[in-house]
Amino acid sequence: MTANDIKGVQYSLVPHFDTDDYSITETFHEFTKLNRENIKILMERVGTIVHDPRTRTMMARSWKTYRGHKRIQMPPPQLGEMKLEDALRARRSLSAFHGLSLSGEPITFAELGGVLGLSYGVTAIRRIPETTQDQAFRAATSAGGIYPLEIYAVVFRVDGLEEGIYHYRAIDHSLEAVRLGPCQADFLQLTAFRDMCLKAATVLVISAVFRRNLCKYLHRGYRFMMNDAGAVVQNMYLTGTALGLGTCALGGFLDDDLGRLLGIDNVEEAPILGFVLGRLS
Repeated sequence: MTANDIKGVQYSLVPHFDTDDYSITETFHEFTKLNRENIKILMERVGTIVHDPRTRTMMARSWKTYRGHKRIQMPPPQLGEMKLEDALRARRSLSAFHGLSLSGEPITFAELGGVLGLSYGVTAIRRIPETTQDQAFRAATSAGGIYPLEIYAVVFRVDGLEEGIYHYRAIDHSLEAVRLGPCQADFLQLTAFRDMCLKAATVLVISAVFRRNLCKYLHRGYRFMMNDAGAVVQNMYLTGTALGLGTCALGGFLDDDLGRLLGIDNVEEAPILGFVLGRLS
């Protein structure tokens, strides 16, 4: 079959897709749909939260903290002079098709900070109505302003930063050392894209803290968390492009193995997407 033969043909009519079973995905999609009955339950939950200042205050504290761990302050994020339009036009994933590959050279601490800070860092502080508490708003959109995602930097080669695994503490734009020491060999064992990750400077891993979102939006919240992750990854692409770095979203990893490497439990919090960042060759 040639490309011309495929034009206008649905996937379901191409022979090698005939035996695929998507029933679990289809069931999950049906289960998370809103209808005239369950939307009432969801809106009651949302209304209860919206009208309770104590709950809103609690939900506004949407970040993890590794108490007692080494914390490294990052410089204010900067991206240079590239216009958003130019970054949108130039954005490409690493691939042989696009002729883009990594050199294996390190990136700078400031470049890492630029990507993290302007992808998911704090961009504004606003007082929560009817309270004396503030809420931090981020560079990426999030359903209900809950921000259920966390970012970990699995650092291989970043100038001025020891190799290891770090948690990005968005509230003050800092890194918390989760585990210091060589980690690339361990990471390469759990990804299907070893060649690309071998030359990466860092892999940023986005995790979801499920209850942070589901407690408000119930099962529908799972969809919202995936939407949030897409917004963060797009920011990572654009900020990385503005800095002249190689970028690529990474979905090919062993989920539970990666969670264990990060030190998270894979139940209450689990990795959902990775992002490769490095110096272009």
